[in-house]
Amino acid sequence: MSARVTICSPASWPGEDRETANHAALDVLLDPPTGVAGVPGLLTLPGRGQAAWPVARSLAIAESMPASLEPHGWRLASRSGTEQRRARRLVEGDVEAFALALAGEPGPVQVPVLGPFSLAAATWLPVGERVIVDDVARGDLVASLSLGVTRLLEALQAARDLPTLLPSPGNLAGPLEATRALPAVSAPRVQVLLNEPWLAQILAGTLPSFSGRSSLPALPAEAVTQGLRELVAAWPQHDVVVQVQTDERALQVAGSAGVAGLRLEAAALGMSAWDRLAPLVEAGVRVQWASVPLVRNARGRTDPGAVAASVLRPLRSIGLRPTSLELALGPGLSEVSPLAAQASLVGLARSAVALGEATAE
Repeated sequence: MSARVTICSPASWPGEDRETANHAALDVLLDPPTGVAGVPGLLTLPGRGQAAWPVARSLAIAESMPASLEPHGWRLASRSGTEQRRARRLVEGDVEAFALALAGEPGPVQVPVLGPFSLAAATWLPVGERVIVDDVARGDLVASLSLGVTRLLEALQAARDLPTLLPSPGNLAGPLEATRALPAVSAPRVQVLLNEPWLAQILAGTLPSFSGRSSLPALPAEAVTQGLRELVAAWPQHDVVVQVQTDERALQVAGSAGVAGLRLEAAALGMSAWDRLAPLVEAGVRVQWASVPLVRNARGRTDPGAVAASVLRPLRSIGLRPTSLELALGPGLSEVSPLAAQASLVGLARSAVALGEATAE
């Protein structure tokens, strides 16, 4: 019997047009091949400028956390700067456009956010070092992001609950009165994807200081675990998935925080990392395998068989034969052309079919 395979939305998309991006992504994710499920997601479009980059978006989402963009990066401030206000408008517009594009689809969705620890590492105190070194400021940032994401999820659901007016059959050219409304969808379970690209450096104590002449002290693993647990507890109706680099310690710390899942790249994991991963999977932590390579041009193709092997061989080598698998694209999708991005998603869908078939062998 083959495993059930789910394809997950990318976190970002190339270009600047949110409606075109949603249409291209949902065309694949809402209509996957037979035997494959799709989870669409709120897309970020970093090509729109610094206000659309991950740090700006997370600071825009965070509640009561004003910041301004300075020459060296984002710094906490007494009031929001121009770029943060623009970032908020972009997020609001993205939520509305995404909800409209879903058009009554009741299934789960994914919402990507830069995680609190990488956000604290990328943001500066009003005077001094990175936020990550200040226990109070870091705790405030975790709480602020927790509340902000809660409100973002509420806004997304409210937008999805708005009835979508469609022409009634037989009255396609009739007046507005001759319309019918799609019923409001029930609240779906959301996957909150927390991306923590700097977690390994934070735990290892290799983040450069403001001067660049030294490194900041390592943050204790217990502090990271506690912060992630607070976020898991703040969104009990939803799943928290943490995306980390293939560092063994970061993998262990994130996986032991009570999260629903991890997003990892299978090919980048060494055998010792697989050994650390095995007990987490056995304990119920799901893994989203960000293992499908990007297509660099519209004519490029993905090798579905190679993708399936990159996931299944190491899983089987440590004695794991999961009945369900989740597959995602590798990083960097916003750096290719829109046509290449869509071709990459098609490759993702084909790889999911191959993965499902390979589990039956």
